[in-house]
Formats: sequence, structure tokens, C-alpha cells
Amino acid sequence: MPPPSPLSRLRHADPRQLYLLPELAPPRWWQIHKKWQRKQAAHKHAVSRGLSKQDFAWISGVIGLAFLAAFTPSIAKHFKKTENPPYQSIRVMDSTPANPPSALWSPAPSSELAPTVPSGHSEAEQHLLSALAALRQAQLKTAEAHLDAVLAKYPNFRLAYLLKGDILLARTRPLQKIGEGLDDNEVLKGLRDEAKIRASLLTQGKPLPSDHTLLDWPTVPPHVRYALAVDIAASRLYVLERDEHGLHPILDMYTTVGKAGGFKTKEGDVKTPVGVYTLLAQVSKDKLTDFYGAGAFTLDYPNEWDKLNGRSGYGIWIHGVPANTFARAPRASDGCIVVANQDLAILQNYLNPGSTPVYLAQQLQWKQSKNSSDKKSGNDFDAAFSQWRKAADTMQAEQLLSSYAVDAVVDGSTPTDWPNRLREWYSKDKGNASIQLKPQSLSVLKYPSTQELMQVNFSQEVERGEQILTLVRKQYWQKSAHTQKWQIIYEGNS
Repeated sequence: MPPPSPLSRLRHADPRQLYLLPELAPPRWWQIHKKWQRKQAAHKHAVSRGLSKQDFAWISGVIGLAFLAAFTPSIAKHFKKTENPPYQSIRVMDSTPANPPSALWSPAPSSELAPTVPSGHSEAEQHLLSALAALRQAQLKTAEAHLDAVLAKYPNFRLAYLLKGDILLARTRPLQKIGEGLDDNEVLKGLRDEAKIRASLLTQGKPLPSDHTLLDWPTVPPHVRYALAVDIAASRLYVLERDEHGLHPILDMYTTVGKAGGFKTKEGDVKTPVGVYTLLAQVSKDKLTDFYGAGAFTLDYPNEWDKLNGRSGYGIWIHGVPANTFARAPRASDGCIVVANQDLAILQNYLNPGSTPVYLAQQLQWKQSKNSSDKKSGNDFDAAFSQWRKAADTMQAEQLLSSYAVDAVVDGSTPTDWPNRLREWYSKDKGNASIQLKPQSLSVLKYPSTQELMQVNFSQEVERGEQILTLVRKQYWQKSAHTQKWQIIYEGNS
């Protein structure tokens, strides 16, 4: 027997199941559903033409009674009341009145169609969060109005369809979880996880205020206006804008990360890296398959620190989603950062391939911009870096070498090679050459997941006679657990 067609499945499916059918790409499922309705109407018309109205009514009544006799037990069980509050697992609704007031079922005023959560999120997410907030208050009609506003513009938003189906079911009985009564599968699990992640924003009450900055990003160069930060555990991507106090969030969006979370170590582990990276290039939509959506931006994973630690893998990108999908589950990628196509279109206005830094952390830590409570912890590093910089500018070889670990890797050379070359060059060219670090290029970042590692980026101008050479350099400083001294463990061209 051939497998049932999508059309036959639609005849018996729970309305919420329509959007979970994998072979139906939205809005194709709606077209099929309407086609089936037209066929049913034509069939009914053909049958009715050969019968009198009385006969047709009698036959319809018999069929209806037979249907009720066969399915009443299962229907009664399906709509059995429960004392537990609906959506208990994600706390979307605190309670549902036994006899809800008529206001819940009356059309929502037009003013309620505007998002009720603060801005900072995309329009679709603002409406979705407003719907979830309304559900917490059991304001079903208001929630439905917000979901309708989303679906009118984004008909491929699966979670919005699922929530709307739950709202219809909630009018008959309280619900304890999203998609209650549906068969558990990976698609439904992903939608439930997405709902939990998005609903967690309601506990914040509002996006991060603009007077917050990243705790681990003390210094950025003036030419960097925007940066990205990703909270892997929370599945959130933040756009940060630079001002005199540092980088503060101006926009955040839901994102998909690796199936196995963060801390990528090897190829194929489906994890998202944790570290500080740079956007390398933009890949246009016409050069990619539909899987990558509206386009992609490549990252420089693995970077120098990853390579020093033996981490492997490649192809970590920020990209969109297929055309038939609005968003993917929170943990569904092979390690990439995935956002909605609409969000990617907004995001690309803030990105500058070749210079935009991307900060990937398991969990982001924030501080108020004017809060100086973390300056004390950075004083010892500042002193160590100032000592190195003074020795480099004055070409003091031995003092400079004291800033490097005994096993430091410099420009790919082994620890036994480069110190002697440095001494020889300094002794030969001292007085004929000068080295100057450009302060406006300096970037200092505490590496995520540890407070004992710093990434430093800067430009150096080397003048030898009439020749002037500008070098873009990168260093990794690590604080020794034994000596509690900051030392350079890697240095090379960036």
C-alpha cells in the first residue's frame, strides 16, 4: 500500500499539526488545505443533486450520529479538564478562568495590535513576545491578534502557527504545554525549545539598556563602530555600538547555535566555537544554496589561539535560513550562527567584513558603562602591557623579552630561534630604526570562558631609514598560575 499523501493526512490532522508536516513547505500547506476543502464541497454538491433535501438531511444525520457514537469517548478524554495551569512548562499563562470574561473573546482593539514589549527586537519578535505576555494574563484574543499580525507578514513562522493553534484549543480546556496532544517529534521539540528561549526574554522585562557594556571588552579601537556578541546559552545575538564608554547593545535577535552547544574543539562535533573572531567576507545569496537563506558572513575560525590548542574544523558562518522557514530551533546548526532572513538583512547594515569583531561566549556578562568596579582586575595586565610597549618603543631587547613566556610562539618561530634574531636586529638597527605602536589601533579583550587570557590587536609602525612599514599584529597574553605574571604566549601578524 502506498504511503498516505499529504492531502489525506490533512483530513485527519489536528489543526496545529498542519504546520508540522515536513513535506509541506509554507504556505503550500494552506493551498493544499483549501484545495481539499473545494473537493469536499464539490463532492457534497454532486451527492446532494441526486437526493432530495429531506433524504440528504436524513443521511447526514445518520452519519453524524455514527461519528459521535464512535468517537465520543476519545473526544471526551481529549477535552478532559485539568487543574494544572496551562503552559505550565514555560509559564506562558498563569491561569485560565473557568468562565472567562467576554472581553477575552471579543475582538481586540486596534491599539492592541501594536507590540506591547519594548523595542530592541525585530518586529516579528516584538509581536510574538507581546502574544506570550498576553497569554500569561490569559488574554487569548489579544494574543491571537498579535500572532495574526506576525503571520500576515511572515506566513512561514511555524512557532506563531503552533501558538495560535494552542490558543484555539485553550478555549476548550487549560493547556499544560505547547503543542499538547500532538505526537512528540524533533520538529515539535525544536518549536517548544524556541518558545522557551524567546519567552525567557519576558523575565528581563526589557532589552538590555543602552548604558550597559560587555564586562570582558575594556578597550576597542576608534575605527570599530559596531561589533557582534553572541550568548550561546541564551541563543541571542547582540549588535553593539561604540561610544566613549565602550560598546553597548542597540539591537538583539534570536539565533540558532550548534546542536551540542558551545566550546567547539574538533571538526564534526556540531558545536559553536567560544572565542573572539573577525568577519572575513560576505557571501551573497546567489552563490549559495537555499539552505543558507539570504546570505552568509564567514568567520576566521580556527584562529591562532584555537590552533595553539589543537582545535580543528572550518566553515563557521553567520547565515540565514531556507525560504520556507522563519527560524530554526535554538540548537540545530552544525556550529554556525543562524538568524532569520529578515534579521540578517538588518544585521548586514552593521557589518564590515575584515574588521567587525565577533565575540562568541557561552554566557555574556554585562556591566554599566560608568561602573569602574572591574578596573582593579585589569590593572596588573595594564602594567604588564605598558612595560612591553615601552621596551618595544625604546628597542630594549632584554626588557622586551622578559614579557614573553619561555615557550612563546612568535611569527611561527620556535622559542629557541626568535629571541636571538630579535637581539641581533635590535643591536644592529638601534639608533637607525624606530618602532611605534599606534594607540588608535589598540584593542584589548578578555577572552571568553576564562579571565586569565587576553587578546590584543594593534598596529605598529616600523621605520628603518627611509623605509616605513606598518604591521598589524595580534598577541595573546596569559596569566601564569604559578607566578601570577602576565606574559605573551603568541604574537604574529593579524
